[in-house]
Amino acid sequence: NDIVVVFTDGEELGLLGAHAFVEQHHLADSIGLVLNFEARGTSGPAIMWPESSSGTAAMVSLYEQAEAEFPVTSSLIYEVYKLLPNDTDLTVFKNLKGINGLNFAFIDNHYNYHTVNDDFNHLSYNSLMHQGLQLSALLPLVANTNLNTQVQDTQDSIYFTIPMLGMVNWPTFASTLIIITAWLLFTLTVIIGIKSDRINSKKIMKSTFSWLFSSLLSVLLVLFLIHVLYQWLEPQHNDILQGYPYLGYGYLLSFLLAALISPFIVYGNRHKTLDVNTALPASTTWLIAFSILSLKLPGASYLLLPVISAFIMMLVILFHEKTGSSLSIIFAVFGLLIVSLLLTLLPVALGLKSSWISALLLTWCLT
Repeated sequence: NDIVVVFTDGEELGLLGAHAFVEQHHLADSIGLVLNFEARGTSGPAIMWPESSSGTAAMVSLYEQAEAEFPVTSSLIYEVYKLLPNDTDLTVFKNLKGINGLNFAFIDNHYNYHTVNDDFNHLSYNSLMHQGLQLSALLPLVANTNLNTQVQDTQDSIYFTIPMLGMVNWPTFASTLIIITAWLLFTLTVIIGIKSDRINSKKIMKSTFSWLFSSLLSVLLVLFLIHVLYQWLEPQHNDILQGYPYLGYGYLLSFLLAALISPFIVYGNRHKTLDVNTALPASTTWLIAFSILSLKLPGASYLLLPVISAFIMMLVILFHEKTGSSLSIIFAVFGLLIVSLLLTLLPVALGLKSSWISALLLTWCLT
């Protein structure tokens, strides 16, 4: 396959450059796949999400085969993207010609976006290199792939990346299996816990109250810190239209660390030992919330993996308490690795004022 390089302009005015190429250029009818490189800022990792008029499974598999270094992606990103009114230049190729493709975009430091600082001097070299790594890995593959058959699909897939470990990619039906597995483990945990007299209703009620109270305190504390930052310390941050200020990651880290105070003080002091009674409230809430979300957005089903890990930990505790307690840190780290992308990506994408969502996820994950 030939490689056609297209630079488009006028995106913010209505994707004018993309429309001009697709509607007027003779090469438009010969395009089999689009690799679209975007930026909504001047730094950050190159996040990948597919865009398709049919299914995404074939394209995601193609990306996985390319073995690009340091992949950053999630099927939840594409699920949310489909619900938003946002478009990219790739949308024009999809809508007018039925051409599928992969988007790559970095979105950090977007206080520079559409300002005089949106220039080469403020562009992160690491971000540019990350996009280059994705491109250099994909080009040899797409150049020698039958794009008429191997990037067309009617199925979607579930995929996500784990820091330092790489990309995980499953077919869509895995969403149903994940939900069923989670509920089976929950049922098994409850049955064994009741039969072995290890689940106590009074302890469950006490743990539930402590967990809800600590979760509420975490959220309120982060909201208070956000108010202090924007109203008292740095009111000029309100003028940043994109919502993510200078030193954003520093603020976010501070908020998340502050959010951990409540679960460690309230929950930790009231429940000195880890057992099924203390772990069940957060796990059950996570199970219900993300099961409902997964039914609506199948690409979010991988977020049930932390709760599956939690129920496995509880089963180990039921059979051998000392071993389960010793391994609890491993289960907690696994859960954090699964949600780590969301913890940082949500405030960057939605604005720092949404940090309370990340704080709540972190609190739930650790309790």
